[in-house]
Amino acid sequence: MTVKHIVLAKFKPSLDAEARQNAFETSKGFLESISLVKSYTLGPPIETAVSHTHGWDFAMIADFEDLDAFNAYLEHELHLAMAKAIEPAAADMLSYQIDVSPCLSKS
Repeated sequence: MTVKHIVLAKFKPSLDAEARQNAFETSKGFLESISLVKSYTLGPPIETAVSHTHGWDFAMIADFEDLDAFNAYLEHELHLAMAKAIEPAAADMLSYQIDVSPCLSKS
């Protein structure tokens, strides 16, 4: 079972562009340091004519070998530190996990 962990965040309206960029850089630094994370992608949404972001400003998608690795990540000291570092910037967050192995995908 490969686990894909998806996090969406809305920044506080008072956050300026520099503080938003710092949130991305902080997340990147932590994710790079956690060996349980197989790969990750993070950044702001791309604004297009068909965007339906509903105010979400930040997305992070991380892949884990299996559910045990994901659960270990949740308790990892660097993950907890990342959450604590990002929390002051976030007005709202959403976390969603899927088992990628049985999912339909284009090969």
